[in-house]
Amino acid sequence: MQARGYQDLQQISQIMQMLTQAYNQETLMNLLTVSLPADVNIVFNPYELDTLVNAQNYIGQYEPKELLLVQDIPRINYTMYLQKDAYNALLKLYNDLSQEYKGFLLRGAYQAPQTLAEDEVGYNESQLGLTIVVTQTELPYQQFTNTEMSQWLEEHAYEYGFILRYPQRKASITNHAYDAHIYRYVGKSLAKSLHDSELTLEEYQLQNEGE
Repeated sequence: MQARGYQDLQQISQIMQMLTQAYNQETLMNLLTVSLPADVNIVFNPYELDTLVNAQNYIGQYEPKELLLVQDIPRINYTMYLQKDAYNALLKLYNDLSQEYKGFLLRGAYQAPQTLAEDEVGYNESQLGLTIVVTQTELPYQQFTNTEMSQWLEEHAYEYGFILRYPQRKASITNHAYDAHIYRYVGKSLAKSLHDSELTLEEYQLQNEGE
């Protein structure tokens, strides 16, 4: 850790406690020995719901511990997984949404590092098991943006703890074009705060740096 600029022994001890809670021996060794660009930060606590993973925030070969097999939700593959809290929230969202709209389909969920391209490992938020990709059946994927279901999700997903991960007019901040399909579970409290303030996860993290 000292080689990465951390000199305070108490701080290093706290960081190592977080790392050993999140990573097993193999993934921790990989995390601490990998050569990263100077502008990339290691995420010490990827188990937190507000964890930011992108081109500047790296989680190595992290794999969450509380993954559940998705059931009772239409999906493109039988074996799809989400973290426990995200799955339970999605199940409630799906049940409520289905009372008004038909055809909800889960297209993307947790992705294990072994299933990702080499240059994606550690930088792909889907490794957290908190990100979902959704659409509506019986219409072209690209047309989901203009559906009533999509509008309902943008207006109500926060009530279940999900945020639209890449909203409109935020591409310069998220470094990702607007995408009506991708939602991220952050918990109800933070989701409401981000929804009300119209902040992205990136903006929220920037505001809270150093706290």
